[in-house]
This record gives sequence, C-alpha cells and structure tokens, in this order.
Amino acid sequence: MGKRLLTAPLLCLFAASAAGAQAPAAGQAQSSATRAELIQKLDESFARVDADKNGAIDRGEIQALEAKITEQAQANVQKQLAEQFARLDADRNGQLSLAEFQAGATVRANARPDAAIQRLDSNRDGKISRDEYRARQLGQFDSLDANKDGTVTAAEAAKAAGR
Repeated sequence: MGKRLLTAPLLCLFAASAAGAQAPAAGQAQSSATRAELIQKLDESFARVDADKNGAIDRGEIQALEAKITEQAQANVQKQLAEQFARLDADRNGQLSLAEFQAGATVRANARPDAAIQRLDSNRDGKISRDEYRARQLGQFDSLDANKDGTVTAAEAAKAAGR
C-alpha cells in the first residue's frame, strides 16, 4: 500500500493530476502516510482547481475543469477507436468506416458542479474553501490513524479495511 492510502476527494479526481494520481511503482510501496503529506497533496490539488487563486472553488471553476477533462477523455476515446478500427479492419479494405465507428462513441460532460459544491460546501456559501476541501479526507485519515500519531501505517490501514 503506498502513500496514496486514501481516495482523493471528488475535486482531486477531477483534477486528474499525473503527480497526484500516480500509484507508487512496483517495489516502491511505502508503509505509511502522514497527515502532513495528505494536507500537502490536498492543497496542491485545491490550487490546481482554484484557477483564479482567490482561495475558493466556485461553480465556474468546476465547470471549466470538467470541460477540460471531458476534452481530454474525448481525445483518448478517439485514439482508442482508431486503434480498435485498425485491429478490426484486418484486410485493410476500409469497409468499417472510421467516421461511423467514431460517431457511436462520445464522452459527455458531468454537468453537475452543484453536486460537488453541495457535497463539500459545509457552510453553504456556494464555494468550497480550503478547509472544506480538506475536511472529508482528513476525517478519513484521522479515523485510520488509530494511535493518533499523525501517520497511517500499513497495519492501521489494513486493520481499518477489515472492519
């Protein structure tokens, strides 16, 4: 189990940062994760989402991020379709139209930024502050940190998983 013991919050998933989303390489697993490391990762993720750097994530920033993620996902789908087409068109006669094949696959944006705000905006001001952004994940971290030493060990995580 690596430093990424906890699932990142919804907005961190939206951010889809390569650094934040990477799992440790094989053989490089860490045995613990500290609260300070989690706070650092959450703050980095928050900063990526807070495009205007005003200290709050609003509906527009979530929509912009979702649009970017949707665009990236659509590009990935189109690449996969082209690869599938090449594999399917074994005789290379072009009978399987790539345009027809691609027309059947589209990625739709998650048009629900209000759901993210509702889930994370504990004071209901329509924005997600850094503290609100951190709260859910830090609560989970604290519940895993059985001895309250600021570090979640592999043993603590395994014990929590067995609950």
